[in-house]
Amino acid sequence: MFDEIFANLQEIQNEMVKMYKMQYEWGWFGKTKEESNLVLRGYVSTNSLTQKAIKKSQVRIMKDLLVNLRRNFQYVLVGLAMIGNGTTLFVDRNYFYWPPQYSDLMNDQRIDMLMCLTGIALVILAMRNFHKIKHSEMLTGLLLGLSAFLVMSMIIVEITHTVGAGEFRMSKTAVDDIILLMGIIYVRRTGRR
Repeated sequence: MFDEIFANLQEIQNEMVKMYKMQYEWGWFGKTKEESNLVLRGYVSTNSLTQKAIKKSQVRIMKDLLVNLRRNFQYVLVGLAMIGNGTTLFVDRNYFYWPPQYSDLMNDQRIDMLMCLTGIALVILAMRNFHKIKHSEMLTGLLLGLSAFLVMSMIIVEITHTVGAGEFRMSKTAVDDIILLMGIIYVRRTGRR
């Protein structure tokens, strides 16, 4: 995996040089040309733009990513479970069928996509050092609350299938979703980040 990342190192370096040139032209390094040149000379004198420095930076980024994934592993698990549930329901268009008058609502693809997007957002949040992000408590609370609402809705629908339609295979998925809901509540209560 790392070999593929490092194989693209030259392309990344060229794009960074282009980016620095554009930022230089836009005046991001200083208001005057002299000030911008001094800032860029500082980058060059510290070897920040060399291939070795970029490679070192990429290794640091990958290590930080792995540390964040380990630290926020519970968020990753909840996110992957949400992605899995959303994808499964998105593919099976007739999973929920009882009561028949609500089957279109229960099998709505927008709800399935919302589950997937919530899971993706949780995984991305877990990859970042998100406790430094402004309003991270509100963001994590919103994502976990939305996850809990969607999972609770699934539990209710699965239990109605078990009781109302006599479809006992749904009771197993209801139990799985109850465990997922307990995991979401645990992650939110412990607030591990």
